[in-house]
Amino acid sequence: MVSVTTLPIALQTSTMGLPAGVVPPLVRAAVRLFCTVSTHDMALRLFRREARLILALLEDLPARQGGVRVLTDSMPGLDGRYWSAFMVADYLGFLVEEVRGILEELAAGRPPGKKAFMADHRPRVGAGLEGVRRFIAAVMGFEAAAEQLGPFDRRAKHEHPRFGLLCAHGWHCFAALSLYLNRKQIERIVKRLEARAEA
Repeated sequence: MVSVTTLPIALQTSTMGLPAGVVPPLVRAAVRLFCTVSTHDMALRLFRREARLILALLEDLPARQGGVRVLTDSMPGLDGRYWSAFMVADYLGFLVEEVRGILEELAAGRPPGKKAFMADHRPRVGAGLEGVRRFIAAVMGFEAAAEQLGPFDRRAKHEHPRFGLLCAHGWHCFAALSLYLNRKQIERIVKRLEARAEA
């Protein structure tokens, strides 16, 4: 029998011919391009849109299904995962909180005091509605900070573990694109759950 504690990591493998956690060059280039051509308002609009789409998906999901873990295949920018919808919300709450902290430090002219580690963070296996509440609170805090602090200076930078040095605007874009990718993951989880219910 596979251990519950090792299963999430063991199943997080890439189907794109790359080790899990390695960003494909095309995805890296796409992120860089979006950071270059987008404005502060564009990034914030994308962030808000994706946050609300995620909340709509979670609201439509019965609580008993929100904690059911489903294996999803990898897609460009996101490794295959064995997560529940609530685990995704829990992870995103952590990610958004961390990016907000980085933005606040960079906006104040201070280098963030710690290395960003959201790429290696794993949500709690038993994440429930508290993960959704964490995500909601994180989104509200992020949006308030982005409105107050932006547009961001593009000179000061902080290293992302997978995308390299990003300026504050780059981190803002990264947060918005992360919501987009993980919203796609939740949609796949929901489809798998629906298929199970119909079987």
